Amino acid sequence: DTAVFAYDLLNEPFSAKGVDDWTIAHDMIYDAIRSIDSQTIIVMEDGYKLEEDEWKDKGFFPDPKKMGWKNVVYSIHFYSGSDPLFSHEEGLDEHKKYAKEVLRIGKMEQKRCNVPLYFGEFNTMDDRPNDIEGMKLFLELFNKQGWHWSPWTFKYVDDNNEGTIWGVYQYNRPWKRTPNIYRDSKGSILEKISKLGMENFSMHEEYGKILQECLAQPVHSIGKRRIR
Repeated sequence: DTAVFAYDLLNEPFSAKGVDDWTIAHDMIYDAIRSIDSQTIIVMEDGYKLEEDEWKDKGFFPDPKKMGWKNVVYSIHFYSGSDPLFSHEEGLDEHKKYAKEVLRIGKMEQKRCNVPLYFGEFNTMDDRPNDIEGMKLFLELFNKQGWHWSPWTFKYVDDNNEGTIWGVYQYNRPWKRTPNIYRDSKGSILEKISKLGMENFSMHEEYGKILQECLAQPVHSIGKRRIR
């Protein structure tokens, strides 16, 4: 299917004990895909290992050239700030501090592995002004570095009315209760799912403006860091 951009092998594989276990699993999946499809990009995620003391300064991802991997992209997920349930922080200090760390880790891994980076999931979570500006901070940083990105997530039901930018589009009607997939009837669950069409969602205006602005910015060339 020409509409398929890439295969993302495992979402957030943080249960790997270390880089050896991680590599064995990903190499097995890589080989299975390449036996059928030799061209489509393959995305591999660190599973938050680069936030751990063991790897945050020396790097985690294996050298794809030594592995014989081609057309691969390495992906990092992260979340800046505190959960909106517990956070009343203001200002950009925490987001700037985290951005500095993300920049350091991204440059380190790109230099070590010489492949494109994809920040495939990230968010500043709350919808206070500092968190919306924090998203702009990260998006502009990625554009300047030539790093690919997609925030989490597209649609979201803020069922507790906490105020959040977890979703670009948010459910704009009263939400009675999130279904319990283990106890609710099939009919009840399907009735809830039927409400999730775009006609019931509206863009978070301030967040949307930030995304539109950053999507219109030029993305710097990645130079030698091109897909193998």
